[in-house]
Amino acid sequence: MKKQDGFDLTKALSFLLVFIAMAMIIGVGFLVPTVRSLNKQSILLEVETRSYNAVKEKYDEESRRLNTLKKENETALTAITTTFDAKLFQKTTQSGVKTFQIQKIDESTEGPYSFVNYGVSMTVQNPKAIFDFLDNIGRSGSLIQIVTPITISTANNGDIIASFYLKAITTELASEKSDKRSAKIGGGH
Repeated sequence: MKKQDGFDLTKALSFLLVFIAMAMIIGVGFLVPTVRSLNKQSILLEVETRSYNAVKEKYDEESRRLNTLKKENETALTAITTTFDAKLFQKTTQSGVKTFQIQKIDESTEGPYSFVNYGVSMTVQNPKAIFDFLDNIGRSGSLIQIVTPITISTANNGDIIASFYLKAITTELASEKSDKRSAKIGGGH
């Protein structure tokens, strides 16, 4: 047997290369399943994100519809519980209106509803005042129907005369609320 005193560089490098090759094979062996798993997770995440976005979009749309419906319901509930006050309405209708007359024509009741017909005549300086008046009717909060057609004529001095009919609708709930308010004001001492 021969005794080896020296260091064999070739053997050491070949062992090192074999070790590096084995480490790379083992590393790739562990890396490939991890990459496949990451790809599957990425695909699942993409599908879940798309599903979430579709559900969120549907939720946002329904939420907008619900908020719109809530606002419409608030307006309707306010109108149902509000009575039309012709005197107060006449006071608030002053912008661009020279003369304004509102006169109660008749009143009828049908079930829980009370219908009051009013004749309206007004003299205005320009057509915009008529449209402002119609906007004011919409903002009044009461259930009011404008009976068309609106008769419009021109006076000798250039003023516009408009006449038409309004139908104010009052519910029993609004009448009760108005009666309670009147009782508080009248007998609150």
